[in-house]
Amino acid sequence: MAPFPARLRSLTTQLLALTVFPMLILLILVSYGGISLHEQAMHDLVSARDERAVRAAAETLRIVSLSGAWCSRL
Repeated sequence: MAPFPARLRSLTTQLLALTVFPMLILLILVSYGGISLHEQAMHDLVSARDERAVRAAAETLRIVSLSGAWCSRL
């Protein structure tokens, strides 16, 4: 009895099994890793931008409240 059927010993099947499928798996893993890294970087950039915006708004409110300008409008 042969260890593999005849169709599994064909050149096409061997090429698919030994080159195409491993490269496909590697490509999927690299793509997923790249997308994950990009997503994390974008999250960090947006968080930093939001933090700067909040700090700038807080500083503006602090300056306005110390100057008393907000009282003159009431």
